Amino acid sequence: MKKKRFNNKLFLCLIILALVLTVFLVYNGIIGKIVGFALEAGDDSTVTRSFQGSSSSFGGNLTVELRVFIDEGFGHKVYVVEETVPSEINIIDAGGASRSGNTLRWADINESGISSTTLTYDIEIPGDVSGGVEYVFSGYYGIDGMDDSAEIGGDTTISYSQPECLSCSDCGSGIFNNCDRNECNSCLSGNCYYVYKGSFPLWGEYGSCTVCSSTTCEDYSDDKTTCLSNPCGVSGGCEWSIISGCQTPVIEEPSWQNTSWSSWENVSCLPNGLMNQSSFLVQYDSKNLPTSKNITFYRYRAVLPCDYSNWVPKITFDYLDFDMGETTNFSKYKAKKDLESLHGVRFKKRAFFSRLRFLERINLTRNINFTGRLDLGERWVYVDSKEIPEFNKSAQITFYNITNEEVNIYRDDAICPSDVCFNISHNISTGIFTFNVNSFSNFSLGWCGDSACNSDESCSTCSEDCGVCSASSGGGGGGGGSSSGGSSGGGINFPFFGDSSSSKPSKEVQSSSDEESSTKEQSTEKSSTDRDTRFLQYGVLVTILVSLIVVIIIILIKITRRKSKGDYQKIRYS
Repeated sequence: MKKKRFNNKLFLCLIILALVLTVFLVYNGIIGKIVGFALEAGDDSTVTRSFQGSSSSFGGNLTVELRVFIDEGFGHKVYVVEETVPSEINIIDAGGASRSGNTLRWADINESGISSTTLTYDIEIPGDVSGGVEYVFSGYYGIDGMDDSAEIGGDTTISYSQPECLSCSDCGSGIFNNCDRNECNSCLSGNCYYVYKGSFPLWGEYGSCTVCSSTTCEDYSDDKTTCLSNPCGVSGGCEWSIISGCQTPVIEEPSWQNTSWSSWENVSCLPNGLMNQSSFLVQYDSKNLPTSKNITFYRYRAVLPCDYSNWVPKITFDYLDFDMGETTNFSKYKAKKDLESLHGVRFKKRAFFSRLRFLERINLTRNINFTGRLDLGERWVYVDSKEIPEFNKSAQITFYNITNEEVNIYRDDAICPSDVCFNISHNISTGIFTFNVNSFSNFSLGWCGDSACNSDESCSTCSEDCGVCSASSGGGGGGGGSSSGGSSGGGINFPFFGDSSSSKPSKEVQSSSDEESSTKEQSTEKSSTDRDTRFLQYGVLVTILVSLIVVIIIILIKITRRKSKGDYQKIRYS
């Protein structure tokens, strides 16, 4: 009985010892460090890889995305990502990463905190291989708070198999093989086009697969799919007609119309005492086709004596690209008094980009040349009020095709004050954006995503236009770029990164200034030594833990055997 109690006590002590040791290891993060990267509980920050698009044949291009997810609320300030691309694959665009061979590295260090982002790079699949092939990508990442780098998750492998068709003429080779669209489009040589001929009840569709050589739209015949995809790249594209099938697009001819000749305008007084006068007409396309341009024709005469009492100011305006029906024709005014109080002066581009209408009367008493002093664009209107102060008046500006919900108005590249730009109206469904101004300058529209880093945008508020904030910018204004290479930082070190020549990211992220470059090698050596010592300690602790578990198992087996033997003897003697 005493021996049995002793065994029970020994067994209980061993269990308690194992539990205490396990709690100690978990509390100090040792088990987490050995098993994985051990971020804080609930921190889901990670990096995953995905392949965007597809290449149906060898030699195609792909975009690789690395999604860096930073879990908010944990105050992360640094991430480092290192991607190793298979040596057989050509990197077309490194996507802002620092590159060493086929190894790419990105880093972002920001004392005020980092946020999630997506890193991309473009690759080209080799085209000179035979048979099936498989490419395996590998990479590691580190985020401050991790005890060891971790492998990038998500997609890792791209597999390609040898296409069935090596050339256009091979499509349909074999006794029981029909040449179908998929096989023709997969031909390794490329430059093939497929034309559907029909289908068999059991074997499916069949057609012809022809090499692209001086191909025309008509060669695509009655195959609508091939016609619209234009695999041979016929210049000008192809269009589908229900009646004619595939055909070369019919180019609509413009319908030219002439305005009436303008009244004679005084140009200058000639030495012979006669007035040099000019007149013009504008030839325009009444269909307003985008390919047509207005043409202005001039004529001159010198028949009247110079008379300054009825001098009509000369207004020089290039009507090219302006809508004649919506633009004031200054040449129609024949008397000086007609130009002294013009009402409803307006300008509008033919391509429906924008319209300008003045709300006050305009007084023209001198020769004026609008060239370079007044113009309208897709999202801007410019009037040089210093050179032509007559037009420094209140006006209404209208822009078309503005479908963004959040739109800003700028005056001279700065946000327009509400007392200058007012009566704002925006109909998103029609795309018409209208507002009034009380004086004139350079007005324009902008928003995040318009491909321009506007004055009120920065890398932290609109990375789409201003670029990703660099490590040193800390989210400052005026654009920026992504920090790459892990060459700068705010003194935040990672204890787990290996040498930069290895397959993992660099050991520490630190400043690349001349003062710190001399200590980098020593820091790397020290961090490597500390890491080896730490893993040696972890190894000893794990060995002790495993040994205790083995001892417990052996004791349990012996106790079970003795109990079984005792029960057997009791049965025997009974």
